[in-house]
Amino acid sequence: MNLGYLSLRWGTLSTIIHHPTTDFFGHSATGDPMRLIPIFVAVAIASVAPMGSASAATYYVDKAHAKASDSNPGTEALPWKTIQKAAATLIAGDTVYVKAGTYTGQVTPKNSGSVDRYITYSAYPGHEKKVVIDGSKIYVKSKHYIVVNGFRVQNAYFGIDVTGPNGSNIVVSNNYTYNTNGAGIQVLGVSAGDPGTYNYKALTNITVKNNEIERACNGGLTEMISVSNGVDNFTISGNHIFNGYNNVKGGEGIDVKRAVSNGKIFGNNIHNINRIAIYVDGSFGDSSSHKPAPTYNIEIFNNKVHDTKQGISIRTEGRGPIRDVKLYNNLIWNIAGGQGPTGIAIPAGGLYSDNPGRVTNISVINNTIYNIGTAGFYVTNKLADGVTIRNNITWKTGTNKLSGPTNLVVDNNLFGKDPLFTAPDQGNLYPNAGSLAINKGSSIGAPSADVNGTERPQQSIFDIGAHEYLP
Repeated sequence: MNLGYLSLRWGTLSTIIHHPTTDFFGHSATGDPMRLIPIFVAVAIASVAPMGSASAATYYVDKAHAKASDSNPGTEALPWKTIQKAAATLIAGDTVYVKAGTYTGQVTPKNSGSVDRYITYSAYPGHEKKVVIDGSKIYVKSKHYIVVNGFRVQNAYFGIDVTGPNGSNIVVSNNYTYNTNGAGIQVLGVSAGDPGTYNYKALTNITVKNNEIERACNGGLTEMISVSNGVDNFTISGNHIFNGYNNVKGGEGIDVKRAVSNGKIFGNNIHNINRIAIYVDGSFGDSSSHKPAPTYNIEIFNNKVHDTKQGISIRTEGRGPIRDVKLYNNLIWNIAGGQGPTGIAIPAGGLYSDNPGRVTNISVINNTIYNIGTAGFYVTNKLADGVTIRNNITWKTGTNKLSGPTNLVVDNNLFGKDPLFTAPDQGNLYPNAGSLAINKGSSIGAPSADVNGTERPQQSIFDIGAHEYLP
């Protein structure tokens, strides 16, 4: 029996008993300490059992603490000094809470969690985004069941870098990245080689939610949130992406590309960037050794996009095809400037290939587009097949360009007629009573709720646009 290990674990558990808190998932750890002791004793005993038995502990990092040292047991009374000490120590089920301060050095988790036993790296409750990692990134490579929550990462090339291969079940939440040369958050299935080697599932079950990304891509080639090269089953939701002014080579708000699949992009607020807000890109040029596998089954909904150079674009830059993409309940307004300001675009592909992949089975339903420099819709890809444009509003957008795709369906839209928005100059695109958008839509393929979660239809007929009118 390793008594030193037992002492370390019991010291941590004793601290939890006397200093209860709230865990990452919001469950309270408060209560009668005597009722909790048997549970923690069982955990402490399990921690000295043979490898494979369950164990869990909560640790603390607090560089400002007078007694902080990486030789400490990592309790709240005797915390560690560096986050990397925690990254080198934590095992499945463990949590580390990091208290406010500026930390340096890359954070690279050594171990993976397991099913229902995530390893959690979190800012101490109430210290979210006050834990600053300056000059280096958080790097999660080829790991499973990891949570990264509540940090501020700044002045680095990447902010948070999640890379495969052979990684899964990673949650990146409530973080703030600032002034990164490349992506604020990168999710990369494979950093080199063909993602087909891993059946295009080099990373699976990835969640990026409720983060703030500011001033990313200051000269780098990537995007503010970038998902690429063999990532399957991902969610990008509730993120605030803004002030991407200095990008010169990349800088799209959210880009999903290069054989990624089964993704949902929803509830994000993207504004004041110099590129496309949301981009689905097949990619891989002619010179690439990668097989042209598809990017497919992507849903983009309930996003707010404004004051960017382009809204949402679906385009294959190389040989990789794109299929099965759904866009619905998105609000897009105030798109102006370079790159041909458009609300929703499906332009011709082939920037890096003379044989671009096809774009097939795209539905664009119940979106609202307002005040666009060139066109609300720019759908001109002659290699596209099966594009549906239905129940959408465009107002003050210039002439929509809707020609090129085979099997193009355009119906039940409100184009070029005043929809009586409540306060469009303030971004309030809700229709007022009497709007021509009310009771004029189609139920075919329409979402069952609107951008605010209001059930459709409220009356006998579906409305046009991202909002369902409440009579």
